[in-house]
Amino acid sequence: MPGTVMGHLARQWSQGHWAGAGCGKWSRGARLFCAHMGLQTVLVAGGLPPALAAGDETPTLTGQTVTLEDAYQSALVEDPTWRAAQFARDAGVEAKALGRAELLPTLSANYGVQRNRSDIDFSNTLGSQTENRRYQSSNGGLLLRQPLFYAEGIARYRQGVAQAEASEAELEASRQALLLRVFQQY
Repeated sequence: MPGTVMGHLARQWSQGHWAGAGCGKWSRGARLFCAHMGLQTVLVAGGLPPALAAGDETPTLTGQTVTLEDAYQSALVEDPTWRAAQFARDAGVEAKALGRAELLPTLSANYGVQRNRSDIDFSNTLGSQTENRRYQSSNGGLLLRQPLFYAEGIARYRQGVAQAEASEAELEASRQALLLRVFQQY
């Protein structure tokens, strides 16, 4: 324990670095440990628990043992690197959906209304006459398109599938790296 972060924190506790008004003085190492691991539950205001200072390798929180699983679950919720990896995976999954959309049929609709006004001058046996005509016309339509063969769309779909698979693999690698970081810090 002497060479670990936890050993360093235990030494600071035993040397009284966290003692003082309300035990509110935290060492830089304690703050960095908590911030890096997202483990606000492991070290609380008031310092490191006495059980850890006595040489116990398992941190405690008000009489409860914080297990490696507890630390890992906390890191899954609060670790920014892990959260970024989750968002990257979500983007990769969306790339697959966008590639698939290239192969699906498209449906479009339109509708239009026009007002028409015309003045017609004509002459007949009765003489010259002017007629004012006003009327409304409308039209509409649906258009469904399905490409029979769309090489670019097929390529984009395959690229999206590959990107989704790669993002899943990167997420799993990030999960393993997070577990390793938690294990090393625990």
